[in-house]
Formats: sequence, structure tokens, C-alpha cells
Amino acid sequence: MGQDGEAPSDYQSFAVTTASALVITVNFQMGLDTSYWTFVNAFSIFGSIALYFGIMFDLHSAGIHVLFPAAFQFTGTAANALRQPYLWLTIILTVALCLLPVIALRFLTMTIWPSESDKIQKNRKKYKAEEEEWKRRPSVFRRGISGRRSAYAFSHQRGYADLIASGRNIRRRRASLTAVLSNNSVEIRQGEEAS
Repeated sequence: MGQDGEAPSDYQSFAVTTASALVITVNFQMGLDTSYWTFVNAFSIFGSIALYFGIMFDLHSAGIHVLFPAAFQFTGTAANALRQPYLWLTIILTVALCLLPVIALRFLTMTIWPSESDKIQKNRKKYKAEEEEWKRRPSVFRRGISGRRSAYAFSHQRGYADLIASGRNIRRRRASLTAVLSNNSVEIRQGEEAS
């Protein structure tokens, strides 16, 4: 209730409630769309909500009404409206109702048309067992063999390690310097095929 004992039921209170619900809904929607949270993301989303309320209270303050009385006629509307608990309940319910279809659509999309990453997360145990089976294979690296191995093999998953560990890609004979300088392609090919 206001100071006069009546509930705020004017257009200005309705505008404050609607605008507040809209700003909170849009920022929460951006929060739902954010997949990787950093300090900057959190600060921009929650800071914009705080900035909105700060600007709204300034625009409805008595100080700005004194400076520009013709432009700012709704002095104290934000403070009076947001002092009421049922208006906060209205804002919370409005935000929840606006976000409900978005959350339901994402749930149905993940359930009915899952992406590749959704399928992997769902079948994570199966993939983990396959990965453990792959790790149990005997190592291709043996002691006593030339230590000239590339660290490049360790930076990849299956597929490249056997090629690099076998040395097929790094033990090629070089063509003679005279063949390269004379641009003799036959000798160069023979040098590559000999390896």
C-alpha cells in the first residue's frame, strides 16, 4: 500500500512493473543462451539489471523532477510500486512464464532431436568404456629403439599415433643436393621411393 492507503493501480506503476519484468526476462534469456560463463558475462548480465534499476530510480526521483519538471512528472512511482510485495510476485511470475517456453523448447529439442554433443553426454559411460579399452592396448613405443620420436603423436587421439610412431612419415631419404639443384624430378622420386 502507498502512503495514502491505496494499492498502486495506475499506468505508471504498471509501466514500472512491466519494464522491470521485461529487463529481467531478457537478461535471464541471455544467461540461458550463454554456454561459457566468465566474469565479464556475469558482470554484464547482472550489472545491466542493477543499472536498469539504478537509472529507473533516478528517473523517478524528486531531484530530476526539480531540474526538468515538464519531462519527468512521475516522481516516486518506482519507489512506491516496487515497495509492494505483490508487484514483485507479479514480476517473478511474469519472468517465469516468459522463460518457461524457452526452457521447454530446449528440453524437447535435446530429447527429440539431440545434437552430437547431447548424444555423447547421454552415452558417456559407453564412450568411457571404449576409451578405457583403447588405453589398455600395448604401447607401440619400446625401449632400445631409436629415441627419435615426434611429440606430435601425443597431441592427437586415435589415428595419427600409429602413423607417427611407425616413423613412415619422418624417415624418408632425402634426394641428393645435385638432384634438387638441377631440378631432376626422376632422381628426387627415386630417393623418395627408396625410403
